[in-house]
Amino acid sequence: MVNFFPSSENKKFDELKTLLTETNDLLRKLNDNLEQINNNIVSVKKDNQKSFPSPDNQNKEPLPDDQDISEVTIQPSNDKSQTPVPNLIIKKFLEEKNIQIRNWHQPEIIPDDLFNLSKKIGEYFTALNKFWKLLKQSANTGTMKRLPLEDADGETISHIVQTGNKLKELLFLSEFRYFKTNSYTTRHAVFSVNRSNPIGINFINGKWLEYYIIHLIRKTFGQLTSEEFGMMHQVQIRFPDNKDYELDIIFYLKDLFYWIEIKGGQINNNNISRYLNYSDRFFNIPRDRFILVTSNNNNKTNTLRQLYNLNILHFSELANFLQELNQ
Repeated sequence: MVNFFPSSENKKFDELKTLLTETNDLLRKLNDNLEQINNNIVSVKKDNQKSFPSPDNQNKEPLPDDQDISEVTIQPSNDKSQTPVPNLIIKKFLEEKNIQIRNWHQPEIIPDDLFNLSKKIGEYFTALNKFWKLLKQSANTGTMKRLPLEDADGETISHIVQTGNKLKELLFLSEFRYFKTNSYTTRHAVFSVNRSNPIGINFINGKWLEYYIIHLIRKTFGQLTSEEFGMMHQVQIRFPDNKDYELDIIFYLKDLFYWIEIKGGQINNNNISRYLNYSDRFFNIPRDRFILVTSNNNNKTNTLRQLYNLNILHFSELANFLQELNQ
């Protein structure tokens, strides 16, 4: 038989053939490994579904003293079988008054980043006050804002810069920059709210305050048993007259129920009259257990509190108020 290929070409051909064979073997092994990984994932998912705790038992045990609520945050799930049930004690309280629960959220569903940021804003709001006022203006107008910081101390600047950078990281701000003093300018920050992000606008305009209040309530009462304390927030209800309403927060402490409404903007007579109308007609709870939390200045809050004989609190007063309830 005549060999048409030189010996060197034959050698190259053999090497190529060997390489192709080894490649096919590797691809076959890789495919087998991928199938095994996929089978393991399916198996883990089935095991997790079997072992997922019943919603009725999720809040039976109090949190350990050294565990932060953000560590047990449960992210929203599209799995209908894992949809949380309403607090049964609160549900019974409302049903006895012919108030129907239509929808609700649980505090655990708040994303970690927003929950932790809300705590920081609430705890350091004195330092962030001017910054936040300009943020709300930018959220409403979409304009770029400039905050002079030449007279601010280092701690205040640190809180503003950290908060601004976090808001930008979450895409709530389209711009945030801090400029140090130099020969051309004095210390200042410039920023603008991302008007195309409704989640960010809602957070800046008041949702952060709701998350902060939930944090305070859980921090104060979270060590109690589920029979002694329970809470629901953003509870969409229907009154006996078929009118729909949303309760910001409702919680019970021992045998008493409390209703908290949160007003991040200006309070007027219509706000208070509407809340009291619903409370007096349908809830039938004493007025000292209706709590209106605001972000207005303390002087205005004190005036309204005396005028209407209500628990109208600036949010900075809420922590002490809750501690008094817990005594």
